[in-house]
Amino acid sequence: MDGLNTFKSKPEGGTTKRKLLLKSNVPKLKKIKQDFLTDLTLDSHECHDILAPVRKSFHFPVSSSYYEFTKVQAIFNPVLSAKYMERRREMILAGYSNSQLAEMFAFIPVENLSKVERFCQEGIRCGNQQFSGLGVSHMAVHLCKHADIVYASRPKVGEKILLVVKTIKGKMKTVLCKNVGVQLKPTPNYDCHIAKPNVDQATQLAPHMLLYTTQIFVYEYSDFKIVDHPRQVLPYAVVFYINKEPQPVIPKPITSTPQSHPMSSVVPPLSSTQRSSSSETDEGMSTQLKNIVQQVISGYSRPSDNDTTYAPSSSNNKNTTQKCVKIKEDYGRALITILRTPPMVIKLMK
Repeated sequence: MDGLNTFKSKPEGGTTKRKLLLKSNVPKLKKIKQDFLTDLTLDSHECHDILAPVRKSFHFPVSSSYYEFTKVQAIFNPVLSAKYMERRREMILAGYSNSQLAEMFAFIPVENLSKVERFCQEGIRCGNQQFSGLGVSHMAVHLCKHADIVYASRPKVGEKILLVVKTIKGKMKTVLCKNVGVQLKPTPNYDCHIAKPNVDQATQLAPHMLLYTTQIFVYEYSDFKIVDHPRQVLPYAVVFYINKEPQPVIPKPITSTPQSHPMSSVVPPLSSTQRSSSSETDEGMSTQLKNIVQQVISGYSRPSDNDTTYAPSSSNNKNTTQKCVKIKEDYGRALITILRTPPMVIKLMK
């Protein structure tokens, strides 16, 4: 019986030959790309639950006015979620305390959308940061505790992408944060490195050192080997935002005091009539004020140290005290008059 791939032909010589038929190539089905991202509206409850820890993590209070969130996407990968829960169960069986099992949000800056897709599909791979101050950079995942401190230098103005992850604290090892080139390997029986507080350290740190001291150096051991993708790090959301340039503070102009509520301690500005010619101002002044001004100009307002006119006598004479108060009042009015009198008028009065 003839097969599917061959057939028999009997030529005139009587011999039978088998000829192979060409096999048809069945096209392979392309792997369906699974979408792990879900767009959220900015006013939704789910979006609020994501942005709330982002804002709360800001290290600098002014950062809330420089960050404008434009888009938020939730991440759900069932495979990564199952590994995350599996790692949590292992920690519970290992006797981890409740504080060590506590979850926290952390952040990773992302350069482009292709990396976002890879993180959502595969998880976060060790060595996501080139340099580190907490250990060998390619042996752990670097997470940022503050959403406004995710770059080793001052970020440029423009659109940015921030990956929000959930992680389990686990057992933390405090290490001394050093500059680049740290050769400290992940510590066995621990889950992460954090910077040791240093009270002698200067408050003003360089941008890269500020980043290193606020990061978490997360890793996982399996059979004495470092796991490429630590299971206790789970991608949670993607946040798109605009880093705005700080606006300079412009001082408000000083406005004049309303006439309905004048201040007694402030000399009001000169009116147009007071800034007229010297002759008109001289004629308008009262004789009493002119005398007071002349007395002040001639030295009446600055008596000698031996003059007892401004001070009561040792006998506390009542008349002397009243005279002292009267002279002080005249002196105050004279000063205000001088301030409001044009220089030309004072020159003529001399």
